[in-house]
Amino acid sequence: MKLSSDEPLVKLDQGLIYAFTGRSKEAEETIEDMMTLKSEGARLYGQLFINAALGRVDEAFKALTRQAEIHSWPFNIEVHPLFKDLRKDRRYLEFRMKVGLTNG
Repeated sequence: MKLSSDEPLVKLDQGLIYAFTGRSKEAEETIEDMMTLKSEGARLYGQLFINAALGRVDEAFKALTRQAEIHSWPFNIEVHPLFKDLRKDRRYLEFRMKVGLTNG
């Protein structure tokens, strides 16, 4: 953070570390901090990834739904282990249909 505190990916990674190490309060604070970023895409990535890491599927889906609307979702969402709980949810099929992901 000392080297690049304004870099969205640094903030995202910090939030993920907090979430994976049981520091949910700090992870949630990181999401709040990311909400000040200018880029909506960066804000949504923070919400999606960190909420998924915290097991907050409903909050993650809010971000993913908006990402579908602005055509900016993680390219590896179909295989990334972090999103396995999202892929099990009925809403994931709706997301896939909305963005044109097909079974291949």
